[in-house]
Amino acid sequence: MNEDAKLANRQVGEEIVGIVLSRSTAAVEIRERLSAPLDTWAMRMKEYVPALGEWALLTTCHRFELYFSVGSALDAEARQAIVAQARALLDEFAGVDAQGRLAQWRVLEGRNAVHHLCRVAAGLDSAILGEAQIQGQVSDAYSHAMEQGTVGPLLASLFRTAIRAGKRARTETPIGRNPVSLSSIALNLAATHMGDLRHVRVLVIGAGEMSQLALKALQARGASRVTVANRTLAHAQQALLDPDWQAVDLSYIPHLLEECDVVLAATSAPGHVVTAAQVAAAQARRADCQRRLLLIDLAVPRDIDPALREMADIVLLDVDDVRESLGQSLAGRSQAVPAVDAIIAQEICQWHAEARELTMRPLVAELRQRAERIRQAEVARTLRHLGQVDDDTEHHIHHLSRALVNKLLHEPTVRMKALAQRDQDDVYLSALCDIFGLDTPAQQFSQYGAQARGDSISV
Repeated sequence: MNEDAKLANRQVGEEIVGIVLSRSTAAVEIRERLSAPLDTWAMRMKEYVPALGEWALLTTCHRFELYFSVGSALDAEARQAIVAQARALLDEFAGVDAQGRLAQWRVLEGRNAVHHLCRVAAGLDSAILGEAQIQGQVSDAYSHAMEQGTVGPLLASLFRTAIRAGKRARTETPIGRNPVSLSSIALNLAATHMGDLRHVRVLVIGAGEMSQLALKALQARGASRVTVANRTLAHAQQALLDPDWQAVDLSYIPHLLEECDVVLAATSAPGHVVTAAQVAAAQARRADCQRRLLLIDLAVPRDIDPALREMADIVLLDVDDVRESLGQSLAGRSQAVPAVDAIIAQEICQWHAEARELTMRPLVAELRQRAERIRQAEVARTLRHLGQVDDDTEHHIHHLSRALVNKLLHEPTVRMKALAQRDQDDVYLSALCDIFGLDTPAQQFSQYGAQARGDSISV
């Protein structure tokens, strides 16, 4: 084995890196600081981690996950430096929680990162086992990264594998049956505090997916006094599910706080939509000043000022409180976990094969480019010897030469892809480079396939 192949072998598994944070390792105030727009992250990535290649962000109410790739041509120290730079940027954004604690990041590499993202997409790592929203959020993260131009073959393969695993988990197992959402759990809590919700005055702030799930749950409970407030009035009107419900824009919130019993907020606003001053003023104007007001905040960043926890006759619950109140039976979903794990294992095997095949793509491209250069040179030489020929004859000569090159390279190309599926693929890569006299070092061909045997790394 030459030095290039030895280097590639030592670097196996270090191309894909995932730095992940979840509700179990960071409080909501840390997670909300990380919910910056993608444009902001793109700018800061270039500033903090200029050597970073492909990257994609998965951000939800419960998690923040950064996936990226590092070049296999780098030595271990250089790759660790890139991971440390990314970690420093995340720490700067996250800051500390109310007790002065830093975020507890997990750093995953290679197959471990793929396995984790597949579990996330399948709902095995969610606050509610098997919840369906996360699959769409993983798909959105992939789409946004594609739009931003920050992903290439490696991360595309990673996200496609996770999305496929999530879809199969929900179609082939009962992991997603008997739908349960944070919104429905929040309304269970509201019913616990307020009793029958049919005549309780409810204000839903926001018209996104979380709010729409809450409105469906309210409709199922027969709630008749519901108001939807949204920045865009038309979107609030579209969200109404009952002719007796009302839609308003956000400017009406201070007035509505006087009248409502339950407020459920789930917007993507960057700051507080409901402030302590607004609630205090509304409480002072209430006809029944002793009536309790229940505030449920399902947003990250938070929509409702957390200082309201200290106010009398106010009950404020955030996403972490709702998660801790999971009291519904998930026994059926739990029984599906082994089947989902089996699906994930199958998808990772398929990803492994795809990643190994990616190993050969640069080599195949290099071989075909060299063959095309030779073909063009030989055709040009032949045409010079023939002298003046008509266009039809020249066309047939080019067609014949292309057909010969394609037929000669077809079998070697097929066999190269097959070789990529075997162990010691770095040895085959090095041998093929020597046989065909290709200039590309073997380690450059390993950057797409070698990550399949990765493990966790520490920073």
